[in-house]
Amino acid sequence: MVSQFNLEHIGDVRAFLDACRKHVAADGMLVIQVPDIDEFDRNGQPNFLAHEHLQYFRRAPLEQGLRRAGWQPIAWGADGPSLICAARPSAAAAMPAHVNGHAALERIVGRFTAAPTLAARPLIFYGVGPQLFWLLQFVDRARVRHVIDDNPGYRGMAVPGSGWPVEMLTPEMLRQTPYVVLSLNSIYHERVLDRIRRLQVPATILACRDGRWGETALPGA
Repeated sequence: MVSQFNLEHIGDVRAFLDACRKHVAADGMLVIQVPDIDEFDRNGQPNFLAHEHLQYFRRAPLEQGLRRAGWQPIAWGADGPSLICAARPSAAAAMPAHVNGHAALERIVGRFTAAPTLAARPLIFYGVGPQLFWLLQFVDRARVRHVIDDNPGYRGMAVPGSGWPVEMLTPEMLRQTPYVVLSLNSIYHERVLDRIRRLQVPATILACRDGRWGETALPGA
């Protein structure tokens, strides 16, 4: 049985894991994949919340939950944006309450108050999501010229609470407004930078890396 990016949307995770246990044969396996909030601590992301997520996972509490529900983890994926665990059915384990991650969570929460320094110039936001709305508290909205997102599902939609349409980036937009703030998860940053480079238009990119905001100049053609 495979549960991929599912548990974070479920209110009663224990009930779900119990149900999986009942439907998997004794020699079967459960493969779980969920977002790993530790990744946001490792890469210094200032914002990890998602409005549709009811749960946030770190490895130790996830392992504890699996064991309590009668699953024995046998393999874990490498560190990255998500936790991946393969588990076999086993006897449910009685485990003590697990206190874990307070220091990491305090570091993450602290980044919410660390305001980036945005240049006082017209800008483009690249990415629609929680980080965009967090960044908007630090910028004069009159300076926002475009909001970009590569998700085709956003076509024809506008950013909630504003009149900004969600657009695809064009060379003309970048020529007119060559200052781009990356307002999306850092796992997409290199992909986005490659797309901007291919436009061959000089631009300045502001992004968060390792917990620090900094500008990168792209020379263009």
